[in-house]
Amino acid sequence: MLPINIMKLDSTIIRWIFLVPVTWAAWYTAVFLGIAILAAGEAFCPAGRVVSGWCNANWYSIFFESVVIFSSSLSAIFVVMVGSYMAPTHRSFVAKLVFITGSAVAIFMATETQAYLALAGTLVCGLGSLWVVVKRWGRASAK
Repeated sequence: MLPINIMKLDSTIIRWIFLVPVTWAAWYTAVFLGIAILAAGEAFCPAGRVVSGWCNANWYSIFFESVVIFSSSLSAIFVVMVGSYMAPTHRSFVAKLVFITGSAVAIFMATETQAYLALAGTLVCGLGSLWVVVKRWGRASAK
């Protein structure tokens, strides 16, 4: 039989374990928010401008690009902030690691989809979030 103190999980261990899944959930939250905004925008498309389920209204391409830029930028903010918040220690290091990893993923996705404006928004918002985390927790988080 194991002693009680070995069986009990410390909250810091739980936070380290859930760091990656919660960060993924933050990314998916921004993605699903973007999908919901697109679905709401499609409701305003005139019936005569819908071809094969795609809105061909003059404004829709600008709307679509704006939502892609918004949701990808929001995902960068969510991922960096949530990832650093979930880390029980070394928050600024975790934020830097999440930013670097997220930037690599964003660069890959942008080159595959030619979404370079979304990449710019993602990198700017991710860097801004990183700046906030480092300014807020800085070296004090490495306890």
